[in-house]
Amino acid sequence: SAKDMKHRLGFLLQKSDSCDYSSSQGKKEKISSSQRLSQEEVRKWADSLENLIHHDRGLAAFRAFLKSEYSEENIEFWVSCEEYKKTKSPAKLSPKARKIYDEFISVQATKEV
Repeated sequence: SAKDMKHRLGFLLQKSDSCDYSSSQGKKEKISSSQRLSQEEVRKWADSLENLIHHDRGLAAFRAFLKSEYSEENIEFWVSCEEYKKTKSPAKLSPKARKIYDEFISVQATKEV
């Protein structure tokens, strides 16, 4: 429900001086109060999943939500595929594809989707 979502994403609108967020690479980073998200930015995420996942902190929030639902591997798979699509060097395509297969698709994958 909307109330549940508001509760789960409430940490994004905290009024503290700094907050920890996980970046798209999973690294913790400090966000100062001047970098806090506005309510309007967060509302844009409700318009489309694309708005959410193309915003660094939106992706971090979505990743945290998926982790709480034991589904984090789904967004990690998507991020890996997006990085693969951006690869310019033909020599890097095969190793990246193999890594995606081994990590997410193989029957013995550590993060099987």
